Amino acid sequence: MAINDGIAGAREFVGRVQEPLFARAPWKDRLADWVSLAPAACYVVLLALLVATRDPYYIVIAVGMTTIALAVKMTKTATRPFLRGDFAEWLARPSGARGCGALNGEECDGGGVGGDGACPGMPSGHQAIMAFFVFSVIFYHRLTVVSAPLWIALLALNFAVGVSRVYKECHTIPQVVAGSVVGILIAVAFYQVISPPFRLD
Repeated sequence: MAINDGIAGAREFVGRVQEPLFARAPWKDRLADWVSLAPAACYVVLLALLVATRDPYYIVIAVGMTTIALAVKMTKTATRPFLRGDFAEWLARPSGARGCGALNGEECDGGGVGGDGACPGMPSGHQAIMAFFVFSVIFYHRLTVVSAPLWIALLALNFAVGVSRVYKECHTIPQVVAGSVVGILIAVAFYQVISPPFRLD
């Protein structure tokens, strides 16, 4: 009985979370679309940094981003059978999802939670990739809020990507938070395990 009550409470909470948080406007839609492209733009930034500095760790970051993208895709594929179960609200994209793919389109947009066309959304891949990029750069360059305003700009961009994914109804807040946690944890692992030969002094 307690488990059923817990599931009912979780459903109610997620239902509230999935309600649109922002009033819609055409300029906001365009801005959200552009901000959602930030993770893809990070690859261009890494290539530019690699050419400018010849620091091979930027390749490591790019490999990490690609690894996360593949891992998230595999995770979503694995959760597809559960999109009509008790945890559908946590795992599926909101029913209003639109233009959620990398090229502003995805075949399961707007499928609806628990429906036949439900689309997996846990965790947010965009947010996981963005968080990994941001925190990898912060860790590698040992940025602090005092020594580098770039620290603030990177965190603001990371937050903006999450807001854009919620605004576009591509993800719920828990899915964006989960993406951030995944990206940060993998960034920590990469920095501790892979980066020692590359670390800046």
